[in-house]
Amino acid sequence: MQRSRDEVKKEVKIELTPMIDVTFLLLVFFLCLIQFKTLDAKLSTVLPKDAGTIHTPAPPPIEKIRVQLRVVGEGGTSARLGGTDRRRPVLEYRIGQTATRSFEALTARLRELHALDPTLKVVVVPEAEVLHEQVVQVVDTCVLLGLEEITFAGSKKIR
Repeated sequence: MQRSRDEVKKEVKIELTPMIDVTFLLLVFFLCLIQFKTLDAKLSTVLPKDAGTIHTPAPPPIEKIRVQLRVVGEGGTSARLGGTDRRRPVLEYRIGQTATRSFEALTARLRELHALDPTLKVVVVPEAEVLHEQVVQVVDTCVLLGLEEITFAGSKKIR
């Protein structure tokens, strides 16, 4: 049996309307079944309703200690600076109102302050005449003691 030319040219039409209807029905069905999750970070707690808020005083701000390095004289040991021998200056170390010329006393005082507050901030304030070696020695001591926030400030002394 041969097909006629009219049958061959006849196209088959697909009805899209019922397919779209079924798609929307499935969408509505699954939206109704879904259970939304609660937030993971949300904690379900029961808080007391009879007690009000308790105001606690704010903690005092973290103190910054200033370690001032001041030249008070010439020492007995010499340092070779720029090809010339020069006497190493004797320093006075000052923390607050406490002053000492002993580096060991400065280390002991820093250790005491660090034991009281481990988050202590240190500001090193050297005068212009202080050798860099002496400033680095103070900074190294602070790092060895566990003091991590160390900054520098300039001296107000102007010649």
